[in-house]
Amino acid sequence: MLTLTYERTARVLLASFSGIFSSDDLYDLDLASADIVLMEGPVRSILDFTAVRTIAVPATLLIQRGRQPQIFSGQPSVIVASQGEVHDLARSYANLQRDFGNVEPLVVQSFDEALRAFHLKTPKFQPLLPGLRSIG
Repeated sequence: MLTLTYERTARVLLASFSGIFSSDDLYDLDLASADIVLMEGPVRSILDFTAVRTIAVPATLLIQRGRQPQIFSGQPSVIVASQGEVHDLARSYANLQRDFGNVEPLVVQSFDEALRAFHLKTPKFQPLLPGLRSIG
């Protein structure tokens, strides 16, 4: 499951995944990200996988995604992945992004580390407005 919130002042999108991480979650994130670019321009992002129990995304899809241009072009991102398998996949994805010429995502093990990476002390993440293609 994917939950999206946004910290408008700091221009940070928070994508929180929980339960089973599926290909549909990636598709929904792409649609919402494209909408956010139209509304706000490129923003920084935190992808939080700490509540993921199972990964149901084919490795081939993750490799393909790692080789694609970033939707938030030129913007830093942080991947929160504390679990073994999730952390290994996040690290592999970050390496693919770097090798493709994108900004390499920072992979951390806690949400607090992600907040510190963006110098966020008391962020106010708010639910995104209804009407985004992936939410509505």
